[in-house]
Amino acid sequence: ERLRAYNLRQKRALVEALFAATGITAEGASDDYGAFISIVHPKAEQLAAALAVKKVTVDARGDRLRLCPDILNSDQDLGTAADRLGALLED
Repeated sequence: ERLRAYNLRQKRALVEALFAATGITAEGASDDYGAFISIVHPKAEQLAAALAVKKVTVDARGDRLRLCPDILNSDQDLGTAADRLGALLED
């Protein structure tokens, strides 16, 4: 129960950081979903590759960029990931 609560807190922090950095609302952000959130973007696979270069690990499935905080990620890590995605979307 504690691990699930921690993961949900991380997921909410990531969703808030993504919205602040990009203005995008992620899918799967509610507590009813698992650990992943997703962002619909036509170039999700290119974004995933560009984020990998910036040392942010994500997954892309079709037009969905999937992000999942790991138990070892700090709030700072989540904010950095959101900021790096935001910078890519601005370009």
